[in-house]
Amino acid sequence: MNSTRQKYLLILIFAGLLHSFSLKGYTYLFSHGFGETYRQAYRYAKTYKWLGKTYKNQNYILYTPIKLFNYPDSLWKGLPPKLNKTSLAQKNEIVTLKNAYDEIEDENIILFGTSRGASVVLNFAGIHNTDKLKAIVAESPFDNVKSVFNTHWFVNIASKLISKPKIYKFFLWATKHKEEGEHPIDNVIHIRNDLPVMLICTESDEIVPCSSTINLYKKLCENGHKHVYLLKFKTGKHGKLLWTENGIKCRNVVHAFYAKYHLPHNPEFAKKGKNDLEQECQPTLKELQ
Repeated sequence: MNSTRQKYLLILIFAGLLHSFSLKGYTYLFSHGFGETYRQAYRYAKTYKWLGKTYKNQNYILYTPIKLFNYPDSLWKGLPPKLNKTSLAQKNEIVTLKNAYDEIEDENIILFGTSRGASVVLNFAGIHNTDKLKAIVAESPFDNVKSVFNTHWFVNIASKLISKPKIYKFFLWATKHKEEGEHPIDNVIHIRNDLPVMLICTESDEIVPCSSTINLYKKLCENGHKHVYLLKFKTGKHGKLLWTENGIKCRNVVHAFYAKYHLPHNPEFAKKGKNDLEQECQPTLKELQ
């Protein structure tokens, strides 16, 4: 084979490899909150289908395809979750998330979770092999369920009749949650240090205190994690930050986060969020004191 034909063959092989690389897909795995179902993902998706119709969101941070699933406690939206089926981000949910993760054939997964679902994500990433995982976005994760009990509006109301320790004891009896079980604050230190992680919270959250999410950020920083970001707002509703006054900023910063790590993103949104990502989202431990 002459040199010209060899060069031509090498060019074809290289072009084929590039084409193969460019076809690598990304799958978004969505982990829903307590009292929600897989349909919670529709709030965050660029497009979604419901009852045969296709809908679009102006504010979105998830592309398709999205891998959807329900946790064992889920019922139809609006109905109380099955307490005896939840472990609140522990074994029951971790196993369910792992099964959904293992079913994905793509080699590139972006894992998004909100509230309880965000805490499951962090527990999962600290416990299991995550070679296929390219990034985590976790909105309002708690570090430990006890943090939620100390501030949750329902517990505060109920505590006027029953003490918080008794409410917590009843919670442990009624659910599969275990004090000696998996807690995000213990497992985040095992998350790969090269894995990009975006944590999002709001100071006005009445369900998961912002301080609980900040504790997770601190723990990651203390463990030498260089790719963790904290997007914190003063106001905003739990699980609905994309639909508050800070929604556009939240969208733009998440897209800037994606862009920084060469993940699918909207260039216009990413450009608008780049400065906020760089200037605000990696506070030092001293600044958080």
